[in-house]
Amino acid sequence: MAALLFLSVFCVRTEALPRFDKEAIRYDSDWLVSAPTIAATLFETTTPGELVLSNGLISRTFRTKPNGATVSFDLMTTGTELLRGVKQEARVTIDGVDIDVGGLLGQPNYAFLRNEWLADMKSDPDAMQFIRWDSGPIEPRMNWKRVRHAAPNVQWPPRGIHLCMTYGMPESASETLRDILVRVHYNLYDGVPVLSKWITVENTGQIPVRLDSFTCELLAAVENGSEVNNPDNLTPNIHVESDMAFCSMGAPGAIRSAAHWIPDPDFTTQVNYHLKTPCLLEASLDVGP
Repeated sequence: MAALLFLSVFCVRTEALPRFDKEAIRYDSDWLVSAPTIAATLFETTTPGELVLSNGLISRTFRTKPNGATVSFDLMTTGTELLRGVKQEARVTIDGVDIDVGGLLGQPNYAFLRNEWLADMKSDPDAMQFIRWDSGPIEPRMNWKRVRHAAPNVQWPPRGIHLCMTYGMPESASETLRDILVRVHYNLYDGVPVLSKWITVENTGQIPVRLDSFTCELLAAVENGSEVNNPDNLTPNIHVESDMAFCSMGAPGAIRSAAHWIPDPDFTTQVNYHLKTPCLLEASLDVGP
């Protein structure tokens, strides 16, 4: 199970990255019994502008041209593709204006995603546009005061790699919003099929703005079955957790206000008569910020 979320000029770092070889790094043993030795790494592929975050257990693949977008989410241990379609990387509402962050348009069928379709997919001109990426080691989110004697040698921060993708406002943005940057962050950890994601919003200008709400993940996942009648319990094979958890008997209830499996309006070829299969993950708060 995979766990788990200004300028329109295109520029990107030219740092040399290792070439992604899926079969060479794929870990096919039980990671709970035998610890993987492959470190979480940012790779490039033979496709220009394509990046892969992978630790041999899972991989998340991004296109940066014509805009930033996730184009694959692979559970490598079983060869299972978890992604069904391309969505935006995030969404923000600023001063009452809904703004998509990244993403590609033109997928002909949201039941599945073919690699050959990607060449014909376009950037949304009204969405925030990819500017650059940066990567480095994972930084601690807090100063952890260790008060227990168990596992005294545990690594903090956990080993892994951090990827930050920066997006700027499109040319169609209003004067008050043109200086807003959104950075989408990903942490991939060594030895576990876990990836974390969050966003930061920066106002580089002098005009005050208000962040009304945000969605830090939109993931069109492969559905966990086909049900003609009531598909409410058929959520995809992805476990989601959040810092914004509340009192509950279990994880799904605890994150009810932060992560939601909802129907995908683009998935019009599904089996369910009412198109209500819960296969689109939206990580957003019910209220605020």
